[in-house]
Amino acid sequence: MRLRDATVIQDINATVSFLKSHKSVDPRRIGIVGFCMGGRIVYLMSAVNPDIGAGVMYYGGDTFSAWDGGPSPFERTAQIHCPIMGHFGEDDMNPSPADMKKLDAELTRLDKPHEFYSYSNAAHAFANFGSGNYREHAANASWPRTFGFFGKHLKSV
Repeated sequence: MRLRDATVIQDINATVSFLKSHKSVDPRRIGIVGFCMGGRIVYLMSAVNPDIGAGVMYYGGDTFSAWDGGPSPFERTAQIHCPIMGHFGEDDMNPSPADMKKLDAELTRLDKPHEFYSYSNAAHAFANFGSGNYREHAANASWPRTFGFFGKHLKSV
């Protein structure tokens, strides 16, 4: 509850800066993946850090809320600069199927490259092995898509 977008942005930017300075990292091939709150952060960081080349969000909730006085991740959609993939459960309530459609519509309206997938009989945390919501069919479908997406958008330049 004490997290603020400004702090999250500062922390992720510091992480990206570290990665860019590491000799074994190609700074042109940095991606971000997140689950639940981390999925929200993927959407946020895809708008604020131009060094991120692709983002994958798994059931990223609360994208319509700001965690401080600034704009919410959704309100930053026009600034998104990299392709985004989203994985959503049809039985999830945060984000709900309506939330997913709203994100998809705004990304489409603004001509932002994205791919969204919705999985039947899956709720929040469907890819979390330790969760009662784990759904093998959804997890097994999402992982190859995720790796393929990163392979396509973060391939060697």
